[in-house]
Amino acid sequence: MKAEQLKKDVTAKLNEELVWLDVREAPFDVYGLYDYKRDDYFRRLPDDVAAATSKDVAGLYKNTAGGRVRFSTDSDIIAIKAVYNDDTWVMPNMPLSGSAGFDMYRDLPTGSVYDGSFIPDKHVGENHGYEAQLTEDGKMCSYTICFPLYHNVIALYVGLKPNAEIRGGKKYKYDKPVLFYGSSITQGASASKPGNSYEAMASRAVDFDYINLGFSGACKAEPAIRDYICAQDMSIFVYDYDHNSPTPQYLVDTHAEFFKAFRSSHPTTPVIFMTRPDFDGRNEHDNTLRRNTVYTTFIEAFKGGDENVYFIDGERMYEGDMRDACSGDGTHPNDLGMYRMANTLIPVFRKIFAKLYDEQI
Repeated sequence: MKAEQLKKDVTAKLNEELVWLDVREAPFDVYGLYDYKRDDYFRRLPDDVAAATSKDVAGLYKNTAGGRVRFSTDSDIIAIKAVYNDDTWVMPNMPLSGSAGFDMYRDLPTGSVYDGSFIPDKHVGENHGYEAQLTEDGKMCSYTICFPLYHNVIALYVGLKPNAEIRGGKKYKYDKPVLFYGSSITQGASASKPGNSYEAMASRAVDFDYINLGFSGACKAEPAIRDYICAQDMSIFVYDYDHNSPTPQYLVDTHAEFFKAFRSSHPTTPVIFMTRPDFDGRNEHDNTLRRNTVYTTFIEAFKGGDENVYFIDGERMYEGDMRDACSGDGTHPNDLGMYRMANTLIPVFRKIFAKLYDEQI
């Protein structure tokens, strides 16, 4: 069924007691999604870039990982109606609340705090969407709704009380986005809700916008995606794809090359090199080869006089008590793993932004 027909079918069934607004329209502010006002679906890349990168990326780029919508309202009911282009499906290593659900945060002067989740039933089926709502106190407040980490959302409507006021949302302190490029871990597997991806946690802590270009099993530094990233405007580039490199040699052949291409277009943009966090002893030799390749790209740049490169050793991310509780399947971080990843990155982000904006930490 075409997207426009799906939207018509869904909107015909909306709760008539609420006023329903399309998040593509003002005063809503949408972050983390590409050219969202022109298309009849949400996506993270241009169609031609996704198709030219790989068949796998072409199957994932419409997943809405990292998408957010911000607004302010005094409505004591906030509802959503999400429209998908197919049925929801359950992932073996991730709850539906994270893969297909939305969550919402109250953006307060002291920071953003979790307010609740909008979780679909196991199957949205022939309805191609679902409706859910949260009860609020009726005081004017700014909110952020995070899109699902997986699944293709083609429309999102917010329902408010008819007499409610609606305004634009809180602006990020650092509006030029951080761009994350990586594997399924970057995309968000296996966070229990969208706001528990490590990027979302770090964003709330430091107050920066971001773009999530994580593609499960499909992040391989192909020329099309490399050239696209090199053409983007960003505050920081988080470079993390060793997990999806088919072999250690493939990483050797592509990692430094990608970085050099990026430096040609972004001579001073800070780059954070990361390695995968799931060091468990089963692939110690492979892990070491991959980490050494990433570290070599970093250290050669640093010794060459590049002062805007940073290295994060993935083996350190889960450090501390309950290290073995940081993943539910031995690979993808659960909420504890995501939290520890975020906590590793947050001081680095603060240091970089302080340098970029001449601030005191």
